[in-house]
Amino acid sequence: PPSAPPLNVPLAPATGPETLLSSALARDAMMAYAYYLYDSPGPGRTPLGLTSVPILHSPDMQEDDSPDRIYRNRLLPLLLALRELHPNHVPILLLLACTYHALGDLQASLSISHQILSINANYVEAMSNIGTTMKALGQTDKAYEWWWKALQIRPTYWDALVCLHYCRI
Repeated sequence: PPSAPPLNVPLAPATGPETLLSSALARDAMMAYAYYLYDSPGPGRTPLGLTSVPILHSPDMQEDDSPDRIYRNRLLPLLLALRELHPNHVPILLLLACTYHALGDLQASLSISHQILSINANYVEAMSNIGTTMKALGQTDKAYEWWWKALQIRPTYWDALVCLHYCRI
């Protein structure tokens, strides 16, 4: 019997590290791990989320599992690598801004949040984060403006509502 003609199609797609890691599936899997790191800063600790005060090292914590070390040594490098591969992926940028804020790098947090708004001018999560960062910087009038702006776009955005209520500007 005649043999089948040879196929000129590669058996597997390109498998370089950038190709594999730049897929949406890989990005989403790495983001799931990044969210886990952000929300679980160590055994027996409650998630910090975006706070108005930077996280500080506590002497009773093990050096290896303090939130500061987890954020600096695991989460931040992961998010920076993801941003290199997906520079306009807003969920990566939002978590990066929150991480910078939690580590006390408020200027980096503001910069990333403004980058998000340059991609999507109506992204209320970034607006609320800017408000929280302004509050942490002692600029309560600007904080109020950003939270109010977020509520003008999405009146039921809980984070901004809570900030306006509890921050009593």
